[in-house]
Amino acid sequence: MKINTLTILTVVTLGTACSLAAQKPHPPALSKLPAAQDVTVTPAAGTQLLYQFLATGTQTYACKAGVLSTTSIPKAVLADADPTSHLTINHDEPVDKMARWTMVDASGKTVAAIQTDKTKAKRFPAPDGISIAWLRLDPVKGEGSGRFQNVTSIQRLYTGGGNPAGTTCTTDEAVPYTAHYYFWGTPAKPAY
Repeated sequence: MKINTLTILTVVTLGTACSLAAQKPHPPALSKLPAAQDVTVTPAAGTQLLYQFLATGTQTYACKAGVLSTTSIPKAVLADADPTSHLTINHDEPVDKMARWTMVDASGKTVAAIQTDKTKAKRFPAPDGISIAWLRLDPVKGEGSGRFQNVTSIQRLYTGGGNPAGTTCTTDEAVPYTAHYYFWGTPAKPAY
């Protein structure tokens, strides 16, 4: 039986996602991050964790004149760390360096959307030295809707993969990655 690299990578990626789902790590305590990284990824004071998602997807690098771009376009599906919630997030970058998240419920109905400006991301290298950077994205003012209306920052932590193996190319390269996404904000005010 012939097994190709894509099959092995898919099995490893799915296995990693299942392993990550079982761990459900919380954002690292500030005391455990190097001082320079505290400021970079820490959500604003007074916010709390609203959502936690596990992501599997790809970072696609454009091939131009035989050289891969140093920036990528993400495409991922984020699953709620709470398996009873039946919420998923579709994450991509449509145009103009804006990263977009759309939340759908079990019926496929869109219940939230938000955009962030990728060029303003605060980032630092992944601790493993080989995966895509950890980062914090702040939503564009007025862009959060539905369940995302109170989101004030989004963290991408615990990344695995996502960087190309080399810099030369003949075609665009989609590199698999996994990550944990944390959506921070102010809790919704109760309706009276």
